[in-house]
Amino acid sequence: MRELERDDLPSPLSAAPLIVVGRGRLGRSLAAAADRAGIEVTLVSHDDVGSVPEGAGVLLCVPDSAIAETAERFAAADPSLIGHVSGATTLDALAPAGARGAG
Repeated sequence: MRELERDDLPSPLSAAPLIVVGRGRLGRSLAAAADRAGIEVTLVSHDDVGSVPEGAGVLLCVPDSAIAETAERFAAADPSLIGHVSGATTLDALAPAGARGAG
């Protein structure tokens, strides 16, 4: 069986909301793609971090220098998953938020 002929598998995020933090090109593009994929998504700026719905995942699309500070804002919100899109920053930057995520 070829890769493109395989049936779609359910995504673990398809039922969970996704918070994309960062209104730059990458954040807007990922939020739009998630929306097209049927994922409930909310796009916020790093200054507008508010409450996080239960079970939500958070994806940080902020500059590398702002990852740790932005992750810290989510410590009280206790997201089920938090990650960032930086290729140059390690997962240590997510430690302030509980570091249960992926980068």
